[in-house]
Amino acid sequence: MLVSHRNAFIFTKTVKTAGTSVECFFEPFCVPEGAYKFLESRGESCADAGIVGYRGAIRDGKTFFNHMSAGAIKNAIGSRLWSSYFKFTVVRNPFDKMLSAYFWFNRNKMPSEMREDDRITDFRDWLEEKTFAEDIDARMVFDRDKYLIDGEIALDYFIRYESLCDGMQFVCERVGVPWRAERLMYLKAGSRPCKIDRHLYYDSVATQKVIQWFDFEFEYFCYPREP
Repeated sequence: MLVSHRNAFIFTKTVKTAGTSVECFFEPFCVPEGAYKFLESRGESCADAGIVGYRGAIRDGKTFFNHMSAGAIKNAIGSRLWSSYFKFTVVRNPFDKMLSAYFWFNRNKMPSEMREDDRITDFRDWLEEKTFAEDIDARMVFDRDKYLIDGEIALDYFIRYESLCDGMQFVCERVGVPWRAERLMYLKAGSRPCKIDRHLYYDSVATQKVIQWFDFEFEYFCYPREP
């Protein structure tokens, strides 16, 4: 998550939406000028210029940290700043988001030569096992707390993953920072095969499960309810 006092914006970080790439693009505007250094994992930073949340596995004792909810950020910085700053995040088609989550969370245990038919079966089994209350992977992917507070939309703008550069350019123009597409790094992209047919992975059971889970996202962001 990011807060820029210099450019008056707040970024809340969703899961499996190129969030780290977007975060690293806007991070230089949240630290003192000339102090930015790219680090994929980094410590919490609070300065007059802004705030960069801790990026790492163990967040104990941190006030600002990776994937912090919108409500927690608002409570930490206060209602005045929250209300006056431009707030944005990234959203993604839920069918694609769940496929991305599957490849990411299973990246260390998936055989490199796994046949696609076996991956499809394994993906459907993985979806069947997900339970919001008990599974940490599932809890991370269900991340509408990054843009809802008390059930209401709390942000000003949503970048769509499907048109990432267009959305980021809009944000840059809105908050007064230069848009340079060459500065956008595509981080954490190597866990998923480059060419897969999303439609093959979803049978009727898997499709209905994702629709049920992400009913709000399909409705509010108008994503089609079919893979």
